[in-house]
Amino acid sequence: ASMGTAATAYTLNMDGNLIASAGTLIAPASATLFTYSGAIWVTPTVFTHSSGTIVFDLAGTTDIANASTQFNAVTVSDGTTITHTTLAVTCAGALTIGGGVSGAWTPTTGTLTANGAVTVNSGGTLGGNTAWTGVINANVTNSGGTIHLGTGTKTVAANTTIANTTGTLNVN
Repeated sequence: ASMGTAATAYTLNMDGNLIASAGTLIAPASATLFTYSGAIWVTPTVFTHSSGTIVFDLAGTTDIANASTQFNAVTVSDGTTITHTTLAVTCAGALTIGGGVSGAWTPTTGTLTANGAVTVNSGGTLGGNTAWTGVINANVTNSGGTIHLGTGTKTVAANTTIANTTGTLNVN
């Protein structure tokens, strides 16, 4: 089964868990909005991000429970925490955490690959005091949030900056 149409502009607002074992989920095209308010993200066999942005906006924790997930741009709203354990998550586009109050992306032992700019806004958190693995291939800006590099391996591409304009950068 399939849900969505490639390169089509539509708004998709999912206010429940996404648990699919087979099929295809095609996100809206880049000029439209895909919001997700579920506690569990388990996509079908094929997830096509369509170069769009997904906004996680659950007032609570969303667990990404796929073996491997590739997003384009991701926004983690105030009040939302994204977690993933022993999984590989890739953001091809921008990763924006928090809208000025809170919001967190806290992998435990999984891998987060950021190929687009990463912004941690005031009150936002990236990482945790855990052994997560990070591959950073674009600039990171901390604008009043907290970045925890934790104990796992972090690889930062050449000519990439981590700008801690305000906020906290924990290297442990």
